[in-house]
Amino acid sequence: MTVATIETHRRRLLLVATLLLAVGLVLTIRLVQWQVLEHEQMRALAEAQHSTKIEISPRRGTIRDRNGRVLAISLRNDQVIGDPDFFKAQMPKAKDYIISTAATILDMTPGDLRARLESGEGHYLKLKNSIPITASKKLNDAGLSPAIVIERQDRRVYPSGALLAHTLGFINSRGEGVGIEGSYNQQLSGVPGFKLFEGENYGQGLGNVPSITPAQDGADITLTVDLNIQYMAERELERALAAEKTLTGTIVIMNPKTGEILAMAGRPTFDPNQYDNVPVSVYNNPVISAAWEPGSIVKILTMAAALDTGKISPRSTFVDRGSMTYHHMIITNMDKKANGTITPAQILQYSSNVGIVQVADVLSTTAFYTYMRANFGIGSRTGIDLPFEVEGSIRLPGDPGWNPVDLATHSYGQGMAVTPIQMTTAVAAIANKGIMMRPHVVAGVQGGLESPEGPGPLRRVVKSETAATLTDMLVSVVETTVTQARVPGYRLAGKTGTALIPPPEGTYSPDETIASFIGYGPAEDPRFVILVRIDRPQVHQTGADVAAPVFRNIAQWLLAYLKIPPSDQQTRR
Repeated sequence: MTVATIETHRRRLLLVATLLLAVGLVLTIRLVQWQVLEHEQMRALAEAQHSTKIEISPRRGTIRDRNGRVLAISLRNDQVIGDPDFFKAQMPKAKDYIISTAATILDMTPGDLRARLESGEGHYLKLKNSIPITASKKLNDAGLSPAIVIERQDRRVYPSGALLAHTLGFINSRGEGVGIEGSYNQQLSGVPGFKLFEGENYGQGLGNVPSITPAQDGADITLTVDLNIQYMAERELERALAAEKTLTGTIVIMNPKTGEILAMAGRPTFDPNQYDNVPVSVYNNPVISAAWEPGSIVKILTMAAALDTGKISPRSTFVDRGSMTYHHMIITNMDKKANGTITPAQILQYSSNVGIVQVADVLSTTAFYTYMRANFGIGSRTGIDLPFEVEGSIRLPGDPGWNPVDLATHSYGQGMAVTPIQMTTAVAAIANKGIMMRPHVVAGVQGGLESPEGPGPLRRVVKSETAATLTDMLVSVVETTVTQARVPGYRLAGKTGTALIPPPEGTYSPDETIASFIGYGPAEDPRFVILVRIDRPQVHQTGADVAAPVFRNIAQWLLAYLKIPPSDQQTRR
C-alpha cells in the first residue's frame, strides 16, 4: 500500500469520525432539550397522545333568603353523550344491547343511533341536548357507561326575576360577575371533576374503564334578606318613583342589632335572567356605589358628636334668626324661616341649618371630623360583603381645598358624599345603643364563614346614654314636625334630608333635590332601620313630603309583619 493510499484512508476515517461526532453532539443537545428544557411540554404531549380528559362540571350552589326560599338556582339539564371509539371496539352482542336499550329510552330509532355511533370519532359525541329526568335515571340504571352516558349542564335561574337583582348579581360566560354571584363565585362554583380515558386500545381490554374524579358541588349560600320584606321595599320604591315622576331611588332596611340587611332596593334595575338586555351601568348597586350629598340627615351625626363630647346638653340653647354669617359665608335655613331661641331637639325638629352650624362650631373642628371619619365611618367603606363598594368622600382639615366654611356645610350634609349603606350603618349605631355593627347580606355559606371578615360589632361610636338621648330627640321630630312618618301607637325615631344636587359647574340649583328620610323603631327596642332616598322628585321636593311617607308605609307593614306590639305595651313589660 502506497503512502498516498494510506493518507486517503486516514482522511476518510477522520471525516467519518468528525461526522459521527457531529451527529452525537446534535443528539446530545436534542436529548438535553427534550429531557430538561422541554420536559413539561414533551410530557404533556405524550399524555395527550396517550389519554383523553373530559371535564365534569360541578353543580353551582343555590342562594336562598333567610327563610329558605330559593333566590338563585342551577336547574338540571341532562345531555346524552356517546363514546364512538368505545362503542366500535365492543363485540356485536354488546353493541346490540347498547343500541336496543338506549334507543328505547331516548326515543330514537335503533338504526339512527347505531349510525351516529359508528360514524362518530373520539370519546365525545352529543346524542341529545336534553332529556327528562326520568329518562336520565333509566339510562343511568341501564349501565351503558361509558358507551352512552349522561352529562349534566346546569342553567342558572332567578325565580323572582328582577327582585333583589343588584344584591344577587350574576356570572357571565367569561366567569365575570357582580353581586353575591360575583363576590362568592369561588364558593358557589365548586371544583370540577374529570373523566380520564387511557390508551389507543381503549375498550379492547386495556384501560376499558375510564378513571373518574368526581366533581365537588358548589356551596349553598343563605342571605340575611327576607324576600317578603324585599318585595315590600321594592313595591314602595316603585310607587314613590311613579308618584314623583322620577326614575332613580334607593331603599335600605337593616337590623341595627346585627347589621343584617333585610332588604335593599335600587332603581333602575334589571332581570338577572336576561342581564344583557340593559346597559352595563345598571348593574351597579346604588346602595353601595351611588354616593350623594345627603343633606340634613347628617345632622343626626353632628348632634350625636356634640352630645357625646359633652359640649352641649339637651338643655343648651341657640339663636336661629333664619340666617347667619360664618367665615364670610351666609348660612340660611332651607325654608328661610327664623326659629328664635331653640334647643338641640328643636334644631332637629325644624331642621335648622343655622342651629346645627352653631353646634358644630361649639364642638370644634377636630372633634367634628374625628367623629365623622373615625367613629361614623364617613369617607370609608363599611366592609359589607358585596363587591364594588365605594368610599364616599369628606374633605378634611389639611386636605387641598379645605377651608373653615366646610365645617359649616358638612354639619348639615352638603359638600360631602356618602353611600346609602354608609348612612344606614352610621344611624343604625345610634339605634343600637352606640355600637356599630358590620353590615352584611350573607348569613351563612355551607361549610364556610358568613363573610370575609365575619359579621359582628365594628366599634362603639357614641356612649349608650348619648344614643338614648338622641333617640328621644329623633322621636320628637316624628311626633311634632314630620308627622308624615308617624305610625299610630308606635314611637319611631327619624330625620328628613332635602339635599341640593351639586352641579358640574357653578352654584347649587334650588330646583333639583334628593329627598331622603332615615328612621328606626320602635324607639324602645329598635328592630329595623329604614333609609329612603328619592332622586330628583318632580312633584314635591322635601324629604318630609317625598320620603317620609314611604318610610311610614314600610314601617307600618314591618311592625305588623314582625309582630311587634305597640310602644305602650312594650313600656308596660
